[in-house]
Amino acid sequence: MPPNLPPPPNRPTLTGIERTGSPVTQDEQPVGPQDGFQLTVYGLDRTSPQSAADHLRRLLVKTKDLMEPGPWREAIFGSLVVRQADTRNCLDYAYLALDPDRVPIPRPDILQELRNGLLQAEPSLTISWRANQNVDRSRRMTFAMNSEQHAKETMPKLDAHFASRNIAVLSRYASRPTGSWRVTYDLVRPADVEAVVASPPVIEHHMHYPSRPRLITPLYGFEIAILGCRDWYGAKTTLDRWVRARCSRTDGQDPIAHSRMELNGEVYTAVLTTWEDTLNAANGEKHLARWLTDDAAGKYVRVSGVVPGLLYGLNSQGLFVNSNTSDGSMSSREAADVRRSGLEALTTVYSAVQQTNNAVLALGSRIDSQSHSLHTLFAMQNTTSRVTRIRQDIADLRQECHQAEMMLLQNIPDDLKQRNLARTREIAEEIQQRRQELRNAEQDEAAISFSVTSSLEAASSSHSATATAQLAAPPGLPVPPPAAFAGVPPPGPAPSTA
Repeated sequence: MPPNLPPPPNRPTLTGIERTGSPVTQDEQPVGPQDGFQLTVYGLDRTSPQSAADHLRRLLVKTKDLMEPGPWREAIFGSLVVRQADTRNCLDYAYLALDPDRVPIPRPDILQELRNGLLQAEPSLTISWRANQNVDRSRRMTFAMNSEQHAKETMPKLDAHFASRNIAVLSRYASRPTGSWRVTYDLVRPADVEAVVASPPVIEHHMHYPSRPRLITPLYGFEIAILGCRDWYGAKTTLDRWVRARCSRTDGQDPIAHSRMELNGEVYTAVLTTWEDTLNAANGEKHLARWLTDDAAGKYVRVSGVVPGLLYGLNSQGLFVNSNTSDGSMSSREAADVRRSGLEALTTVYSAVQQTNNAVLALGSRIDSQSHSLHTLFAMQNTTSRVTRIRQDIADLRQECHQAEMMLLQNIPDDLKQRNLARTREIAEEIQQRRQELRNAEQDEAAISFSVTSSLEAASSSHSATATAQLAAPPGLPVPPPAAFAGVPPPGPAPSTA
């Protein structure tokens, strides 16, 4: 028999809605309908893998003592489930949920009240809604590496760099999930993640740029997301109207408690007031496609890329968004795929050349020269990728500026016109900053290109000298090795036979 719980509120109580955005994959198991109704409690004891869960249970006892006695208190705390985040690693967080067997209908309002109670009992905690399945990725960053050896050599240097900046590391490891090696770090404090992104580590005169998971932290349990909103001006207003049309209420209440755009306008999210409305909107892909076709503001949107779903489920599967651009320009994801493919190809070439070099170890100086050339090529590839990324960013900013300027030419309210005007000024400043970064990157690219050209010319000259010596040597006599390859001085004059 279900416990005697308080009735759900008419509208959810939200916290953190002033947040403007959330960070930037792997899915091992299907996401269940109630998997997202969990709180992630950070800042717990991490002495052992079980410590965080035990710490959370003690805090729940403390929180229960702060609440007024009554049947609801016993029913709520008797339905709580504390879940250990990992059975092998020592993590500083655990999950808090309601037992679905005792509370079959999701009740995020109860978990929201428990969140407030836990923060009152222990203000040092950080509590948010669970964002994704498997291990938490909200404080994660990765660094691309050229090879396994490169990853093993760089990790201690990154550890030392983070220690010098007083950045606490929760866990780290090197892996090769998609063919390219990378080093992954989970930090303890979210502010440190933002600090590293703003000021990447420099190891041996090389800046390592971190990448972040595509992740949106939910504001509430009843939250949906709609992908494919990139370059779609006015997507929030249009999709708000679709949600209200899809989830129209007979009592006249607004089904939307809060909505926002995330990931630089690529994803629309909305917190709905009931679980029925949440499921209705999340399962409305075909209805949304038909509605956009008939809507005056949405009929020009490429609906094949507009996909609704539960935010928790989309986070777990990866928020990969199709671009709605029609000018044929390369999207950010396509540019990333090109850079990753180039890096994988160069890694394969590097491995093959290393195997060949192992067969000719006697030519020590020549191997050193080839290895230096390959490392230079890798540096050039990284610099070229950075130039490509910056140029794409500039193109995206120009596109956004053009859209804002077009809106200024239309008959729109003054406050909206002022916002568009302010945004065009911000974009102009961002473009100037990115142009300066582009000039610096192009200078680095030119310097590396000159180094590569010089190395190739030196190798070509040495090869020509060897070929000339082979043609000039009498049959049956060995060819004297050139000094540039053998590392020894040129042969002296022939001994006298007199």
